[in-house]
Amino acid sequence: MDIFCANCGEPWDVSSVAEVRHGQDTDPAWKLNRSGYPLNCPCCPKGKDGKPKMQEKKSPRAKAAAIVADLLGDDIDGAACLLEDGEFLGLMNDDY
Repeated sequence: MDIFCANCGEPWDVSSVAEVRHGQDTDPAWKLNRSGYPLNCPCCPKGKDGKPKMQEKKSPRAKAAAIVADLLGDDIDGAACLLEDGEFLGLMNDDY
């Protein structure tokens, strides 16, 4: 199952994020909130300083990811299930 970056909307496997949370992946592009949900990822566009740039206009996936991260906190598996249901229902399409 996947969860999405709350900045760019890029899908990430739950196990990849678990590796970041437990210190096994030390890529500095990752930025997690207090609960361990990805706010930035290696796929986020970079600014002039090389750091991930916050998106002005977020995709429906990124918006949903940010909301789910606030609602479920550190329940990454629950977040993945909820986001998968939202995708199945078509709630994350650009035309929604």
